[in-house]
Parts: sequence; structure tokens; C-alpha cells
Amino acid sequence: MWSLSLSKCENVNLSNGVIDVIFTKGYNEHRVVLHDTMLELLAQYDKAVSQIIPGRKIFFPTIKDTCYHRSWVSNQFNRAWRKYNKTYARSSDFRHFYAYMNINGWTGTGYEAHDKLLALSKSMGHTSLRKTIYYFSLVDTFGGLIEEHNGTFFNHIIPDLPDE
Repeated sequence: MWSLSLSKCENVNLSNGVIDVIFTKGYNEHRVVLHDTMLELLAQYDKAVSQIIPGRKIFFPTIKDTCYHRSWVSNQFNRAWRKYNKTYARSSDFRHFYAYMNINGWTGTGYEAHDKLLALSKSMGHTSLRKTIYYFSLVDTFGGLIEEHNGTFFNHIIPDLPDE
């Protein structure tokens, strides 16, 4: 999973709302197009942080304009989560929920599901569709279909799905 905490300012274009993701799992660079609401929040953030650290190099910097360590980001999430919730959660659970909610919305879409699967796969930074298909086992609507077809369901509805 890529980390925005490693993003340099030069990789975040607030004019067109595109982030160039350079540091990724598997070293695959890609771009993320921001929703207008997220773009607005990031523009506000950028303005505020630029007043504190003018000319910074890192988009989400420490006070020394360096990247936060992965464990710091996880620890901050855990502290904030526990402050307002009694249930257990990890930051990666939001990634699973993102996939789950997208897939749940596809019921009855027919062949359109292939395009949606491809878009979801790309938005999650997966290098293949097979990595995205894992999430179907988490979704009540599709889990039974996969089990019923012994895992070969997608080979029938998605053409030329490569083996890994």
C-alpha cells in the first residue's frame, strides 16, 4: 500500500487535483484523481502548513520537513480511533470497507461489473485484478456466488483474467 505521508509537494497538484503516487508497494507509480471535496480540504491544509513551513518539500511534513514514519501514522490513527470508539479497528479496515462498499453497489450491473472491477483495482493500486477479487469473498452478495462456482466464477465473466 502506498503512503501519502511520503508524498513530496511536487507530486501533489492542487490545480488539477491529481496526486502522482511515487512510493508504492511493488514500485508501481500511478495517479490518484481527487474528489472535489478532498481537493478543497487539501488546499486548505496546504495553505495552513505553508504558513508554518514555507517552501517545504514534503506535502505532509514533520516540523523538520521530513516524512513521518509509517508507525507514527498508524499510532496516530489508533489514538484517535480509541478516543471516540470502543470497537477495535485498524487503518487498513477502511481500505477493506472502501472495496466492500464499492462491490456491494454492483449488484445487477451485469457486464458493467468488469469495468467497475478494473476501476476499483486501479483505484486501490493493485497490480492485477486477482488481488482485487479477494475482496469479493468479504462481500455477502458475491461471496456465495464465488463459493458456488469454486472460485472460477470470474474466469467466466471476466475475459482473459491472467493467472499469477
